[in-house]
Amino acid sequence: MNTFNRFIITALLTLFASQAFAVEPTVIKIERTDETTLTITHDQPIKQIHDGGYYNILIEINKKVYVGIRDSHGNLVADNSKTITAVAPDSDGFAVIWKMTVPEFIDMDRDNLTTIDDIFIAGLGWANNSNEYVLSYSITNFSLCYQNCGLAITSTNAFSTNEKVESTTHTLTASDPAA
Repeated sequence: MNTFNRFIITALLTLFASQAFAVEPTVIKIERTDETTLTITHDQPIKQIHDGGYYNILIEINKKVYVGIRDSHGNLVADNSKTITAVAPDSDGFAVIWKMTVPEFIDMDRDNLTTIDDIFIAGLGWANNSNEYVLSYSITNFSLCYQNCGLAITSTNAFSTNEKVESTTHTLTASDPAA
């Protein structure tokens, strides 16, 4: 067998082996990171590989659709118009973390919602560098909290006051800069 044939066989074996071990990218974490941002973390770098591709989202709470719509048959349809951007993409545009703008979070805050029973996201036309496509992902009991939720202020200091004084001031100092 000549060198050229060996090269072709080696190249084909490498290609088949890489495809055999390729794994579909999955979402491993979804979190709200500010007033209108949803951060989506994958287990491997992905990017949009088709111009018509999109990342869609559907949120319904207590029969009210916050993100998405109901079609003429009453079925829920996810919203695919959200802006999604890569966080620290590589030179080819692949990234593990993507941020999606979801302005409807403000409406949910106004409605005093703290959790979402079910949130559904899916990428169409998004894949890893082996052309394995992103699958849909659903998470239950999604927290809408993004800053200091459940913050409790406690003071272990005791101080005495004169009962005849009109007002007393006690200054609390945070030891955590994020407080």
